[in-house]
Amino acid sequence: MLKAISTKERAETVRTLKQIQVMGVMGSGKKKGVKEERREAAEKAASGKFSRMSSPKLVVNNGK
Repeated sequence: MLKAISTKERAETVRTLKQIQVMGVMGSGKKKGVKEERREAAEKAASGKFSRMSSPKLVVNNGK
């Protein structure tokens, strides 16, 4: 009987500690979703080697 009570108390303590840990993670560094990670990866790729080229500039020479 005493083991059952202490097991329940230990389980409750572990559950409480897990909730505190999850709240700490949420507050400081929230885990990003798949869509957010993909969007950031696409933005990173678009700003590097595979970025869009700028359009050519038209140079006009008026005989000067």
